[in-house]
Amino acid sequence: MNDAVVHIIGFSLIIWFAIDRIKGLWSAYAWGKYITLALSIGLGELFSFAFGLDFIYATNLFSEPSLIGKVFTGIILSAGASPIAELVAALKKAGKENEGFVSVK
Repeated sequence: MNDAVVHIIGFSLIIWFAIDRIKGLWSAYAWGKYITLALSIGLGELFSFAFGLDFIYATNLFSEPSLIGKVFTGIILSAGASPIAELVAALKKAGKENEGFVSVK
């Protein structure tokens, strides 16, 4: 796997973790989801431009990194936070359902 793709996945995890830990500050408000969305996109774009990540370039569709590719990568980073949150929630749920289960070898 390309190093850039690994970085994109890693930064997506970092964004998800950070937002998941602090979103309790505004989740009670009706507009709280918009703060989460804006923060997620902002962090995604920040990481994308700060580290020069370009998903389109990483998949060898372009011969050099581009502005559009970096913007797209920032959106991918921010959108990745939601699927990761869903995956973690599913794993937690599966873990609770299997509590007390004893495997026999």
